[in-house]
Amino acid sequence: MRTAIALLGAAALLGATGVAAAQLNQSATIGFRASVSATTRAPFAGPRWVYSVRAVNGNGRAVPASALVRVLVDGRPLDTVGQFGFKGKLRRSYRWPQTLSGLAAVLQAKVKGPGGTRTVRYPVRIRSYVGRPAFRATVSGDGRRPLAGAKWSFVVRAHNAAGQGVAATAKIYVLLHGKVVDTVGWLSFKGSLRKTYRWSPTLRHQGALLQVNVVGPGGMRAVSYAVHVR
Repeated sequence: MRTAIALLGAAALLGATGVAAAQLNQSATIGFRASVSATTRAPFAGPRWVYSVRAVNGNGRAVPASALVRVLVDGRPLDTVGQFGFKGKLRRSYRWPQTLSGLAAVLQAKVKGPGGTRTVRYPVRIRSYVGRPAFRATVSGDGRRPLAGAKWSFVVRAHNAAGQGVAATAKIYVLLHGKVVDTVGWLSFKGSLRKTYRWSPTLRHQGALLQVNVVGPGGMRAVSYAVHVR
């Protein structure tokens, strides 16, 4: 029995070693390096944001390649920017959607070139303001584990530096993995706005985000409130 167990263990070890060696050999046959860069890791939502994808050989010389470029949020594809052929360097622009203001995202490029494919990523956080807002904004809720279908209250506030309420408009969305699944509404208020919301049963057992873009004096601020729906 001990001999059989030892043989099985040896076979498993050899199998794992073989897989690792195959992966190493596959990596060694890829005849290029890939990278992605951009103008900033904190882009604004809306304006053009320029990024570059590069593919070069071991001597730093340009190689022909193609790149499948996607935007990921929470590790899931949110947007397929496109597939582009290039040699050495690809330079493109992208406009981050307003609904991602204040959130983290990743620009991912799957670069296919001589000998195989390499995947490179560029993490960003979309800036939570546009223009020069002369106010602060916050959003709070009745708890981070709302019950699907039940009334759940939240409050949006907008105040200036002296703590006085300012006139503003709240654009309120519900996001799942960076995608808008519900538009709660566009509501005007001064100082504070209290509303109730019922989380959809389709969101049960999932993490979601109440996203509020507050437009007020001087610009816009984005605030969010993360929940896990029961």
